[in-house]
Amino acid sequence: MALKSYRRVGRFPKPDEYPEMVVDFVRRTVELPEGTLPLYETGRTAERQRTEVRQRVGTK
Repeated sequence: MALKSYRRVGRFPKPDEYPEMVVDFVRRTVELPEGTLPLYETGRTAERQRTEVRQRVGTK
């Protein structure tokens, strides 16, 4: 979700800014139960993922 969101809006959305339909799509795609809530990583993992997205897109 981070890569697609970053490409579309040029920034990383806050966790509550992801549309429910996107969260539902990802939940179904990875076959999680209906009531599963998203878990948003913070700290080094999140920063590493953001760095990888920026490198892929070609921004700093």
